[in-house]
Amino acid sequence: LFRSGDLEFSSQAQIDAFVVNYPNCTQLGGYLAISRSNITNLDGLSNLTSIGSYLNIQYNPQLTNVDGLSNLTSIGGFLYINANSILNDISGLQNIDPNSIISVNAYGLDIRTNPNLSVCNLPNFCTYLAGSGVRTISGNKEDCVSEAAVIAACTTVPCDTPTELTVTNIINNRAQINWTSTGTTFDLEWGVAGFTRGSGTPQNGV
Repeated sequence: LFRSGDLEFSSQAQIDAFVVNYPNCTQLGGYLAISRSNITNLDGLSNLTSIGSYLNIQYNPQLTNVDGLSNLTSIGGFLYINANSILNDISGLQNIDPNSIISVNAYGLDIRTNPNLSVCNLPNFCTYLAGSGVRTISGNKEDCVSEAAVIAACTTVPCDTPTELTVTNIINNRAQINWTSTGTTFDLEWGVAGFTRGSGTPQNGV
């Protein structure tokens, strides 16, 4: 079912009501804007597969993820994610065709000022960044702190996850660690229980 026009959501109640009022709506003709203080999830939009213009998600201080948009496969404009203070997961956007992210008025792929968002190297975003489309990535966290950081994360070969991890013969500052993996060379990091990754003692090339 196609719904013409734009949609602007400014409350959780509006988002929840959308799937009730338009249970068969999968396509939106205009833009989709999601912005306000009490929005905590986008589950009411889970039937949407395409929108005809831009997608704007900003100023949502209680939104942690965008999983409700996981069925969205295309948009017809820029993608703008800005100032969502506790947003930490945007994997719900990974099904959007990168060719449908269209630069408009100096906007393209814009991910800004989301201080808890550290992962932005979604496969579709990596494809977009490999091209010449307009992009602005700044003010986020770790691997999403900048365009360069995201591109680096896009090109990093993921590590195989070891299994059957055991620790034995623990004596003072020594221990024997065993695991199963298809890899041949490993980088380890150790420290006091509960240490933050990056603050421990590295042991590379094991």
